[in-house]
Amino acid sequence: MPSRSTAVGGEVSSSENCDSGYISVSGYVADDYYPFETAGDYAYATFNNCYFTDFGTYNGELYFRLDSYSDSLIELSMELTDFSFEDDLYNFGLQSGNLFTQTALSHFDDYGDPGIINSTATGDLSVMEDGLTHTLAHNDFLTIYEDGVTLSEAFYARYSAYGLTSYMLNGQGIGAIDINTLIPFEEGYDYNYTIQGQAEIYGILGQMLMTANPDGTITLDIDSDDDGFYETTKTVNWEDL
Repeated sequence: MPSRSTAVGGEVSSSENCDSGYISVSGYVADDYYPFETAGDYAYATFNNCYFTDFGTYNGELYFRLDSYSDSLIELSMELTDFSFEDDLYNFGLQSGNLFTQTALSHFDDYGDPGIINSTATGDLSVMEDGLTHTLAHNDFLTIYEDGVTLSEAFYARYSAYGLTSYMLNGQGIGAIDINTLIPFEEGYDYNYTIQGQAEIYGILGQMLMTANPDGTITLDIDSDDDGFYETTKTVNWEDL
């Protein structure tokens, strides 16, 4: 992240009220008439217990920077720092984390729309859904599109899950399970993928040890009567879970 030293000229500063709390904005643009059309233009938005009735509560900082701008190429960066989001209505949100993205737009058509989008994202995030906390760490995603078609895609992710969540079958909740990640799951994809990790899953009547294998399969050790011994072991594909 660049220095926060005050830029000369073109400074922007404002404060906007939310339904409760507020957002403070500061930054710099080289040309007030054409903001964010000059390389180096940037802005910070700091969310201070910013609550919107329909969108939840936000805290943390968002940073945006225009890295380059021309008729043939636009490059921009965005960073979320110590950012949190809570939404009681859906019980889903980004709990905390840092996220950095870089996007390059090029090959513009006659309407000014980009034909090629090259986007990368890295960061550490913690997301909660229905009481289950997903910890996503060391993410690195790369996606290249051309005219709406994905040309190539690659990513690396390391993630864990902890907590009590509902168990779904045919779209209906039929019970609750408690998940405890023993070894973080690691996944990489670039036309070929590998995945590894291990988690304990506890239900009302028993428990299961789930182990991800580098060949893309999952080994399930099942204790169906909760006596502490695994009576059954089977290996399945991810899509069969």
